[in-house]
Amino acid sequence: MAKGKVIVGEEFEVSAVNAEGENGVDGYEVGILERTLKTRDTLTYLYVGLLGCALVVATGIGLRDGSFDEVNAVWVAGAAPLGYVLRAYFGKD
Repeated sequence: MAKGKVIVGEEFEVSAVNAEGENGVDGYEVGILERTLKTRDTLTYLYVGLLGCALVVATGIGLRDGSFDEVNAVWVAGAAPLGYVLRAYFGKD
């Protein structure tokens, strides 16, 4: 099969500031939405990481004293907020 190069037209510059979508969303609002999503991602990773670290520390304490009540306490305190955080990614809109 022969390889071909498809050329539709000349290159053009795309400017998000002047672009307007189907719903009338301008570039400024798209920028705000991108920052909001990036902040949400950062906070999610931070919370999941901190909860994981807290569970590791609680497990270490549990290994030393023989009971894992600490792990249960950390999970009870952190599971509900974790559900709210992860709902943004796995929940139906």
